[in-house]
Amino acid sequence: MDFQRIWEQIVLSMGNKLPSLLTALAILVAGFIVAFIISKIVKSIFGRLKLNQRLRAYLPGTDVEGAIGSVAFYIMMAFVMVAVFQTLQLDQLNTPLNELLKAIFAFLPKLIGAAILAFVAWCVAKIASTVVKKALEAAKVDAWLNSKSGTADSSAAKINLSATIAKSIFGIVILMFLPSILEALGMSTALVPFNNLIGQFIGFLPNFLSAVVVLLVGNFVAQLVRQIATNLLAAAGVDKLADRVGAGAALGSGKLSGLLGSIAYLFLLLPFVVA
Repeated sequence: MDFQRIWEQIVLSMGNKLPSLLTALAILVAGFIVAFIISKIVKSIFGRLKLNQRLRAYLPGTDVEGAIGSVAFYIMMAFVMVAVFQTLQLDQLNTPLNELLKAIFAFLPKLIGAAILAFVAWCVAKIASTVVKKALEAAKVDAWLNSKSGTADSSAAKINLSATIAKSIFGIVILMFLPSILEALGMSTALVPFNNLIGQFIGFLPNFLSAVVVLLVGNFVAQLVRQIATNLLAAAGVDKLADRVGAGAALGSGKLSGLLGSIAYLFLLLPFVVA
């Protein structure tokens, strides 16, 4: 076997393609560096907007900034690989990659539109939840509930209804915008079950609100009756009678008038709860 002749053929073949290989290698290295720098710039831009910090309040562990930077890197590297394949005249690899890039850029306007809608949804949800929370805090709803539940001056966990309702409002607003976001992405098939869910929720909402109003009215009436009954029983001497028969010691720091008033409160509130 003539190894020298084989080696000469290899050197001759490499010599013809060596400029293309060196050019492709230079494009690959330079493209990688540019893609890496651009991805870091994109990540830094979204970092200045504090996107992760805002989203992690609702989605712990989210790294949207890193994900967007990675997407920018791979898109740039796709363009680099197109240039590399063209330099090497590898049409079998270049053609499908070009088709992929065309599909990505055809989808890009939909993605941008959906991102704008998502940003608007977040802004509206944030404003609505903040307004509701501030209104409930101004009305001192949490303080009133804690005072009624006996947790205001204790070490027990405090009721924070205003924050709970505010988060619920935030989620509801996002859900209302979600069909438009999915439609902007062209995901029409996913809208059918979601629209049914939204329709059922909206149909249930009036019943829920009416039940809350009834419960609040019932609680107000029952508390009023409890206060009146407790005062009347105390004025009638029920507490003194309980002390005479020895029942006062069993009640401890409580009073029989207060116990009877609480029983009346429960009996009056029960029909409102059942309704």
